[in-house]
Amino acid sequence: MKFIQLKNIIFGCLAIALLIFVVDVYCPLETIFGIPCPGCGMSTALYYVLRLDFATAIYFHPMVLVCILYFMGIGIVYLKYHTFQVKIVKIFTIIFVGLLIITYIYRMINIFPEYPMLYNEDSILGRIIK
Repeated sequence: MKFIQLKNIIFGCLAIALLIFVVDVYCPLETIFGIPCPGCGMSTALYYVLRLDFATAIYFHPMVLVCILYFMGIGIVYLKYHTFQVKIVKIFTIIFVGLLIITYIYRMINIFPEYPMLYNEDSILGRIIK
């Protein structure tokens, strides 16, 4: 791995940690607009996958198993080719993002603003509207 790539990864992780632990911003979309992002509930779903409670995991985010398969597939491709610049990675990513967007639209139409897709009234936009 090139030094510049490693530096960018470390910087990105530090920036995310700063947002989460110092500024208490977990999701910029929710913090600004009050609506959940397409990945809303994914970390909770991953927690339940680790506990082997798949029904609860899918309740929190239906794409959790697809997400795990996506990252496993990307990891296998990287181990085989030692790069992410392979056509199959682009195809995997397009399919994954497409499914994520479709799932997000479905959840926003059918679940929002009920749990687990809640509206954040303390968002910046929510405070301006109040």
